[in-house]
Amino acid sequence: MKALLEKFSRLKNRFLATIGVFDGVHKGHQFILKQVIEKACSNKISSLLITFWPDPHIILGKKFLGYLMSIESKIKVVSSLGVDYILILDTNKKILNTSGDIFIRNILERFSILELVVGEDFRFGDGAKWGIDDLRHLANLFKFKLTVVKKLSIGKEIVSSSRIREFILEGEFKKAKIMLGKDYFIETEVIKGSGLGEKIGYPTANCDWQGFVIPKRGVYSAYVLFDSKLYLGAVNIGYNPTVNNQRRISLEVHIIDFNENIVGKRIKIIFLEKIRREKKFSSLGKLALAIKKDLEIIRKNKYELPKI
Repeated sequence: MKALLEKFSRLKNRFLATIGVFDGVHKGHQFILKQVIEKACSNKISSLLITFWPDPHIILGKKFLGYLMSIESKIKVVSSLGVDYILILDTNKKILNTSGDIFIRNILERFSILELVVGEDFRFGDGAKWGIDDLRHLANLFKFKLTVVKKLSIGKEIVSSSRIREFILEGEFKKAKIMLGKDYFIETEVIKGSGLGEKIGYPTANCDWQGFVIPKRGVYSAYVLFDSKLYLGAVNIGYNPTVNNQRRISLEVHIIDFNENIVGKRIKIIFLEKIRREKKFSSLGKLALAIKKDLEIIRKNKYELPKI
């Protein structure tokens, strides 16, 4: 990638651009970006992605299950695909409440856009009230070419970030992987926990998962990437009902064959498979036995190495 544009720039380059949230940079997004890159190359101009952070749903107070990737991962993936420039708009109410025509005009005043490529469900302008027909009108008005890309389908499913989030919520990681083109993972910092896991023989790394999509309460197998090494692990998501039935959902992972203090360190958790639902046990001893069985299941399964 030639440059990361954190603010609007007055570059003199001509661009072939696309606009969107692109959370997850899934196969549908990649299909659009591939067209942008190919068209830019054939026209001998620069490719540009204009994206948003944080997600507009958060600012608008709409239901939002969480991110599919961090902004750093988005930049890395987009760069690896071959996009020349990325502009990250600081999403706020002012931008989201801007009239659609003014929003497009503001972009065109700063970037010479020869062609804009967007998905058929692209919405923009005050409260996302503006759609493709409005954008076609603006393309004629402001003299730029518009290409509208149909949604990508895999089988009978339309590829979308919202559908991928639903798969992850239900623990359907293989289905999410088909649409993402890679295994779903979260990047997280290990935080200090209660130490209960260590007391019953299964120490866990407590994770600050806030912001990401996570599955429903239960136990899941996972790969854990730490210090460039992969380990198998068992992830527990829930309220710890056997102990105190806390109000806040926690995410903790027991890393198999690992015995280091990694509080304050960052790890990646790559979700693999749902093992069971969260359950309240009558004693810590029975909880320990259940964890033992979970780990036996995970050890026996031969998981493919992750693609992240």
